[in-house]
Amino acid sequence: MTEPEPEQDEHFVGLADLAATLVKVSGKKKSASRATNDVMKRAGKIAGTVVEYAVRRLKRMTDCRLPGDDPDLKNVWEEICVQVQGDESMSWHDYVELIESILIPAVDALDAIEQRIVWLATAGGQEWKPEVKALADDGHDTAGAGSGNAGIAADLANPPVDAGEIVEYLKEILLVEAEEFANENIRRYLVGRNSN
Repeated sequence: MTEPEPEQDEHFVGLADLAATLVKVSGKKKSASRATNDVMKRAGKIAGTVVEYAVRRLKRMTDCRLPGDDPDLKNVWEEICVQVQGDESMSWHDYVELIESILIPAVDALDAIEQRIVWLATAGGQEWKPEVKALADDGHDTAGAGSGNAGIAADLANPPVDAGEIVEYLKEILLVEAEEFANENIRRYLVGRNSN
């Protein structure tokens, strides 16, 4: 992906450090919930960068295909917006495949740490985190220092990553943006379609 890399937070060195922060309270009493919020903020920044990239690509595509007499829609992004805000066309699945064809290589272009962080924001990631918190809440040494807990620390540093879940998560964000996006072309198209 040729887009600029998201800026790196100085305090964020890697996922292993972040995972350790999630489960232990430092001398500054940084809670697990605050650390989780930090992860979600970072995931939001990364996801936002990828979604912005996808939207820019869709805006550059001017081979519009929606039927109708109104030539007001200037690009594929606007076509997606009117379908999300109105009715999906019979070729909606083609638009979804196009969105995925942009998101899949964008997710592949993220480094492993960025993929893990974004995955933590997906439904699968949300299900995974409470299991870790439950271990810490039950008094387990999740940093791996105690007997028999070394595997827990390794699991925290390397959460599973499902690229398909990441793509679905990013697609949902993109479609929410399409629902909220408006310009004169979209308004004219929707008004014209509703008056027919």
